[in-house]
Amino acid sequence: MTESLKCKTVLGADCRIRGELTIENDLTLMGRIEGSLHVTGTLELSAQAHAQGTLQAGTLRTLGRIEADTVVTEAVEFLPGSNFTGRLFAPRLNVAEGATIEGEIYVGSKALEKAKALLAEPPDSSPEPAKSAPYSRTASSVDLPHAPENKPGPSGPDSAPAHGSDPVRPTVTTVTESVKSALDRGHPPRIIKAAIPANA
Repeated sequence: MTESLKCKTVLGADCRIRGELTIENDLTLMGRIEGSLHVTGTLELSAQAHAQGTLQAGTLRTLGRIEADTVVTEAVEFLPGSNFTGRLFAPRLNVAEGATIEGEIYVGSKALEKAKALLAEPPDSSPEPAKSAPYSRTASSVDLPHAPENKPGPSGPDSAPAHGSDPVRPTVTTVTESVKSALDRGHPPRIIKAAIPANA
């Protein structure tokens, strides 16, 4: 009685699915799915169907195209014109003339054990290292802070800032007479047009 009332899901040729889908009965796929598909019963693919990602089914019968790691607990049947690329794990396999298979095929009593070991492997989800911004060796302008008025800074070799201690004052190739005069008066200009040397 239970078998006679068993339902069947049909996804038509105009159906496009991306993500995860679980069907707790039989499924006939005529459209396209990208992602993870789990069918507890029989999964049938029509000639125009295309499945990509990961497939799990009780029984698989296909005329369409599969690009997926596929685990079948009972039997697989590749019908004429079908195309399979990926890894297949199944106790039983039937390949008709005209079917195309490319990938790793595991068939037999130990196939599902092999599948469990591989499916248990966690995906490599480690984030990529952050990329630092590229360093530019040229600058069109340098923003210098205002020097305090009437308070010339100390002079002498001991008071010179260490190289690299002032990030807003890069080494310049040349300084014009007007800029040099302004610096001597203790009033540095707000913006100085300069170029960083190539070997800086």
